Amino acid sequence: MDVNKLKFLGVEGLFISNKNKKFFSINDSQESSIEKLSFIQGPKNSEIFFIAQSSNNDECLLDIPYQEQNETRKLYLKILKAMNLSFDKVSTVDFVELAKMSDTQKSSQNLSTSVLNINEYIQTTRPKVVVCLGLTSAINILETDKKLKDLRCKFYDKFNTRFLITYHPAALLKDNRKKKLVWDDLQMVMKEINNFE
Repeated sequence: MDVNKLKFLGVEGLFISNKNKKFFSINDSQESSIEKLSFIQGPKNSEIFFIAQSSNNDECLLDIPYQEQNETRKLYLKILKAMNLSFDKVSTVDFVELAKMSDTQKSSQNLSTSVLNINEYIQTTRPKVVVCLGLTSAINILETDKKLKDLRCKFYDKFNTRFLITYHPAALLKDNRKKKLVWDDLQMVMKEINNFE
């Protein structure tokens, strides 16, 4: 594993699924563990954690060096700004690379491993709120089979953390009417964060 490349990508640490549930900083990471890692951009002690599963790089929310910002990421950054947040102050994970894999079985296995790692990461770091952006991330993290419109506007408790589900920014680019719905959801997140302070 190229540690310098990971640092350049903004990856602060790597969460390795193990019995100790330990978050390893980049300097501690083990080369042989690359298959079991979830990549998360942002500080590990963030109060808010955003999880998405974009369908391709044009919808990816992460900061990818040497790649022009896509419209979805631009909108995501605007949403964070409206919440008085910035990308470097929140934790963001996007399963976009797993979603693109052609080998369905391998993709499914890697996604399952990544979901387990993310769940352990959440249990270890205890963010105040986790926001699932889009139905796919909600299905994988919360193990639900409901429709997104039925999951919105309320918090779910898991791992002693509050979870909220709303639309992925890519959905807002396709349907402007959903912007108000997302803003309503995110105001609930801001209120929840303020209640902790």
